[in-house]
Amino acid sequence: GDTVMIPDFAFTHNEDGRRALVEIVGFWHPDYLKRKLAKVRAAGRDDLILLVYEGVNLTDDKLKDVPGEVLYFANKPIIKHVMAAVERRAR
Repeated sequence: GDTVMIPDFAFTHNEDGRRALVEIVGFWHPDYLKRKLAKVRAAGRDDLILLVYEGVNLTDDKLKDVPGEVLYFANKPIIKHVMAAVERRAR
């Protein structure tokens, strides 16, 4: 289409080259969230991890058809949870 999605982070395994992408969703404006989720769905990447700030009130039902994996965080992402998701999703 006419848009681009550039993830916030890319994790690449030093030994085998597997890679996972991480996108942080923390801005609250409804239009921003709508555009962000449309881009994520359009990308169709199962190697993508969305880190979603709980304060944006994106419930599971709004994210059920998002490819990849969704992790929620209250104050800041917990690195061991993020790295476990990276390991599961890396391709």
